[in-house]
Amino acid sequence: MEGVVFDCSDASSTGSAEGCQWELDIDPSVNGVNTEMDVVVTAESSECLQQEICSDADGGIFFEESMSSGSSMSVVTDPDAELNGADCDCSAGDTVATDERISTLVSAFRAGVFMVEFLQQSFGEHHLRQSSLNWLHLFSSQCSGIASAEQAYHVLEASLEAVLGWPKQWQQASVCEINAKCIDILKKKVPDDCCIFMDIFESVPASWDSKLGPAPTIQERWEALCSAWQGNIKLKCRAHGGLCRQKKSTLNVAGTPCQPWSRCGKKLGGNDRRSDVTLAWLCWLLHAQPAVAIHENVVGFDSSIITTCVGSLYSVIILPVKPGNAGFVFAGRPRQFAVLVRKDLVITHDMLRVLHAASEYINNRVGCSQVSACMAVTSDEERLQCENKARKKRGLHPLTKASDDWSYLLTDKQRQYLKNYIQRWTSSSGLEHPPALFPDDLLMNLAQDPLVRPGTFRYMPTLRASGNILWSPAKKRWMLESELALAMGWPRVQAVASAASMPVDNFDYSVSQLGNSMHVYSVTLVLAVALACTKQV
Repeated sequence: MEGVVFDCSDASSTGSAEGCQWELDIDPSVNGVNTEMDVVVTAESSECLQQEICSDADGGIFFEESMSSGSSMSVVTDPDAELNGADCDCSAGDTVATDERISTLVSAFRAGVFMVEFLQQSFGEHHLRQSSLNWLHLFSSQCSGIASAEQAYHVLEASLEAVLGWPKQWQQASVCEINAKCIDILKKKVPDDCCIFMDIFESVPASWDSKLGPAPTIQERWEALCSAWQGNIKLKCRAHGGLCRQKKSTLNVAGTPCQPWSRCGKKLGGNDRRSDVTLAWLCWLLHAQPAVAIHENVVGFDSSIITTCVGSLYSVIILPVKPGNAGFVFAGRPRQFAVLVRKDLVITHDMLRVLHAASEYINNRVGCSQVSACMAVTSDEERLQCENKARKKRGLHPLTKASDDWSYLLTDKQRQYLKNYIQRWTSSSGLEHPPALFPDDLLMNLAQDPLVRPGTFRYMPTLRASGNILWSPAKKRWMLESELALAMGWPRVQAVASAASMPVDNFDYSVSQLGNSMHVYSVTLVLAVALACTKQV
């Protein structure tokens, strides 16, 4: 592939994701795009950038571009904050009344509205009408999962309507998902005219890699995919029961497999064959050429793969985002988002600065919501239903009233884990004996041995596809799947649904499905920033 140089040297000594280092010999000023906008900010360098931003006398940054009021906005960031932790002091919430916690949780679901308010006040409506936010988008997604990206664009559309009075005009073109259970969910969520494709590799013959050796390099696989790609063929569609041609979309979101770069895995990076999905998406991107595309993965993802493969066509901006940036300060799921902007578009603002300014505005409006609020909104009927479901699996008769302590439902191993967790927490808290009342937001992951890999949190940790059992010693039960979904931005109860101008979400998601999904409001925030900061020439 012309212009690409591949280096198989070990990258572990540099602190970057293990696997591959790519170099690209492409003029970044092609098509008149500002060179600065073509520079990729890596997850590591973003902290340095944040520190450079925080360089004025007061330790904040000034966001001065297109401020409708004519004044600057001071933005304080904390680049040294724990990557995966809550963004506020959860211990301060121990004395907060339950009603106040629920009220703050409801406010978090208004983050889309607060985001649009911020954009209106910062840019002015005239700029927003000229931006990509005001396009009639055809939306598509790959690795669609349970439709987190689709929910995010619905939230953003509803927020634009609520604040600016803009009519909902985006259309869903297609989704692509290989998991059968997720496909069943997608069938019920997407409109009838939306195509549901199963396998992104259907655009290449099954033998696309047959001529490669037993351990092909990422460059060899990329070149083989590009050579074999058939972008105009019809694909099997699960929605329409036949073959459908892919519609041209203007906006695309993909969350490709994270295992090659995850801290929980072997971190083989581009040498892991599961990264072929990312390469296939990038190959699709070269053929489909949506105006804006967004890629989500773990913070260790090697973003140079994106610039190497599609940097001639797209400017790439890296945004480190966690749910706390969008008001969900009690949810830990830090991710690296790559915003890809086709080079015939203009990037009008520094997206990273806009992101942090918007985050401060949103969190000032939301306040410090607590993970315990997700458990507090669960009805007695739902708790009873879930307890009886667990009892049935253990051969026990159903109850007529939910019990106050579910520890009897734990396995012997889980009970021992819980005992060890409580001993460790008591000791680390400087106490001689366990307290009568534990903090409401304290969670212990009973899927992990505390003597090997302790998992004690004051926020909801990143959910793993392999499963989590998040035990609340205060509630004496584990967090339900519906409560985990709520923390991931799904409107499970009427109060938060009304706040988001969304219908109540009643789907039964498994922990593994939630662990594989994107946080709804992280995607909402990135979509809003990306589209507000781009426009046609």
